[in-house]
Amino acid sequence: MVSTGQGRGILLLCGLMGLILSEPKSVFGQGDGDRATAQDNPQGMDIATVGKMIQRLQSQVQDLTVQVKSLKEQQESALAESAELRKELEATRSQLVSHFAPAPEATSPTAAQGNRSEVSIENRVAQLEENQQLTSAEVAELLRRYGVGAG
Repeated sequence: MVSTGQGRGILLLCGLMGLILSEPKSVFGQGDGDRATAQDNPQGMDIATVGKMIQRLQSQVQDLTVQVKSLKEQQESALAESAELRKELEATRSQLVSHFAPAPEATSPTAAQGNRSEVSIENRVAQLEENQQLTSAEVAELLRRYGVGAG
């Protein structure tokens, strides 16, 4: 994607090249007595003006190069931060799974059935709601901390 400044620089460069190519007499000294004057050039362009325009273009290209480098650095930083956030999210998920996963029972199957019947459906639903609230709060905190979704 081309930024506005870069687009103007490219447009200015194309215009300059068009002027240079359309006026070979004044630029290359192929006129009467090798003179490049404002009379020979209807646009009033002389070598000094072209030189100044080229210097401005070079300056703009340097500025654009700095901006592109800065954007690349920002992108690399964002990618690294994204990878770090993914690792944190995965660690949080694994902690939640290990915290709320049922422990393997060492008792007999009939004792396990008795324990399961003791835990009512309402308690399990309440625990699931609590887990969901905890997860939502942690995700919201991570989003807030890293400014994701702000705006």
